[in-house]
Amino acid sequence: MACPDGMALIAAAGDSLSGSFPSAGRDTLAHAHAPEAAFCMDHYEYPNEKGGEPLTDATWKEASDLCEARGKRLCTEAEWTAACASGGDRAYPYGSEYDRRKCNTQSLTIQLSGGSALCKSPAGLFDLSGNVYEWTASNWSPRFDDKVVKGGNWNSGPENSKCAVRFGQPAQEGSRAIGFRCCANSAH
Repeated sequence: MACPDGMALIAAAGDSLSGSFPSAGRDTLAHAHAPEAAFCMDHYEYPNEKGGEPLTDATWKEASDLCEARGKRLCTEAEWTAACASGGDRAYPYGSEYDRRKCNTQSLTIQLSGGSALCKSPAGLFDLSGNVYEWTASNWSPRFDDKVVKGGNWNSGPENSKCAVRFGQPAQEGSRAIGFRCCANSAH
């Protein structure tokens, strides 16, 4: 299995992620299924450039279109969570215990992609915790058109920057606090 340059291969994590996803906001997701197949994920927030400024303020459709223009797609919530939690056993991409020095989760502004060298998953994915929230391809709830955003932002603190936490965002509303990264199916 292989991934395009600038992407990491993430193995399928089995039938389901361990535990439930805590939720904030208007609705809950009691249980989410892990990806059934391996996939590829960008190392950095879009435009996937180390030291680049994460693109924010894009609506969900704009983010989806930008990934598609590169032959990729937005990551599903299950993919995003599996990559961040390394298959379900980590609260943060770097481990189980919160460390404010590792990721941009308690500051006053967005930093450049990969700016926190220690905010990295075992697969080499940067900034999955903090910096900017990230759009996913997944719906927040069957009752709403909102989409799931993950990862927290520059001032989200320990609880809201956990891998499992999810928020709903109206798909037609971009935000300075929301960016995204792209995924792709792995080549066999």
